[in-house]
Amino acid sequence: MPKRRGHGEGSIYERKDGRWCAAVTVGRNAGGRLKRRYLYGATRREVQQALTKLLGERQRGALVDPSRETVEAFLERWLRDYAAHNVRPATFQCYRYAAKRIVRILGHVRLSALRPAMIQAFYSQELAEVSSQTVRHSHTVLHEALGHAVRWGLLMANPADAVAAPRVQRGPVTAWTAEQAARFLEAAKEDRFHVAYVLSMYLGLGRGEVLGLKWSDLDLERGAMAVRRQVCMVGGKVSVEPTKTKGRQRPLELDAELVAALKRHRAAQNEERLRLGAAWQDEDWVFPSQLGGAMDPQRFYRLHFKAAVERAGLTLPGRLGYHAAMRHTFASLSLQAGVPVNTVSAGLGHTTSRMTLDTYSHLMPGMQREATRRIREALAGADRKPKPGSQAREKIPRQ
Repeated sequence: MPKRRGHGEGSIYERKDGRWCAAVTVGRNAGGRLKRRYLYGATRREVQQALTKLLGERQRGALVDPSRETVEAFLERWLRDYAAHNVRPATFQCYRYAAKRIVRILGHVRLSALRPAMIQAFYSQELAEVSSQTVRHSHTVLHEALGHAVRWGLLMANPADAVAAPRVQRGPVTAWTAEQAARFLEAAKEDRFHVAYVLSMYLGLGRGEVLGLKWSDLDLERGAMAVRRQVCMVGGKVSVEPTKTKGRQRPLELDAELVAALKRHRAAQNEERLRLGAAWQDEDWVFPSQLGGAMDPQRFYRLHFKAAVERAGLTLPGRLGYHAAMRHTFASLSLQAGVPVNTVSAGLGHTTSRMTLDTYSHLMPGMQREATRRIREALAGADRKPKPGSQAREKIPRQ
């Protein structure tokens, strides 16, 4: 016979709907009555594990009364106990930023009293102050956090499920023309990062991706390169992280001119290493700082890239700076040159070709007319071909 649980150790039972439920006392209300916490799961084992964890928290004094916990207190706990250990540092910083915006409006609300209408009103207020992309990100973070509140037994359902996420209003992206791109590369010829600009322009690499290249990622004999990491700023410090998508890690092809440019760059870097001697930090970066360590992406952008743009007498084609000048220009020029969309998508690291077309189709003027012309020619050619079985039969003269 199973051992009976003692007082305050909680109880487990199966509900009529087939789910299992555990109940445990978490305290008393203002009137002195016991307050219960309920956990739900698909199996008894699942609920048992959750209950054991909950009882351990209560014993350590870490158990929070869900009826009193505010949205602010919950988000802070979620960031500390979950997000800090399960997402990349840069992603964690984005989560914290979104949480601050959420707390500004909803932080005082008790978590158990949070309703869909409150969340929808929060989005409306935010849309009057920030972009739809920022509000959409707040929705993503809040929805994920509240999903954990349900799994942790703090909520019966996720109130964000019933809220319509704001649609992102994206303006058309802009890029440099071929003449402007060539002018920039010419103006940057003497820059120590000239080859980095060339790789970005020719292969669609972002700022963090090109700074994240190591010589071990390159096979100059085979003319291949893999993008495995990116250099970014997290909390005011330089951080090295893996690329966001696994698709970016597959080999990219390097033509003979790119291989030659990289070999010249490596020779110049070797001279720099010899000149600095023991001061050089040999970390294998293709585009390092002046002492060989990971390059600060903000210094790279401000002191090198923007200076080259000004020398060329150009303005950045969009508010995204390096991203717009390099990746948007790469995509625009590639598609206008007739490069297959799936090849361009691979270079950009997009998960689908549809994403590439949705973003850049407006940068391909005349391509719809060209498609129409090709279809018309194909149909006209098919019309001129003799139909099967329609060859003229030889006429036999009458006798």
